[in-house]
Amino acid sequence: MKVMLCDEYKISGLVLTPDEAAAYDNNFSIYPVAFMLTAGATEAIMLPATAGDLALRSLRRYRLRLWYDGSQKLASYDKR
Repeated sequence: MKVMLCDEYKISGLVLTPDEAAAYDNNFSIYPVAFMLTAGATEAIMLPATAGDLALRSLRRYRLRLWYDGSQKLASYDKR
């Protein structure tokens, strides 16, 4: 029988789990190139889009459950 400990937190939508953070990661750094080629016009689109996304995420509330094994290492997590 395996013993697992569970911690539960109420979090805002601004807290990203590792699988969600990958959507915001840009390995190619293409945004600065687009910014330079359009002489900054992309900022007129990206700034309101980012501000809107952050505002919507901050209004959402989730329940984050973290499961730890016997040695207190994170075994799994679930965000609902």
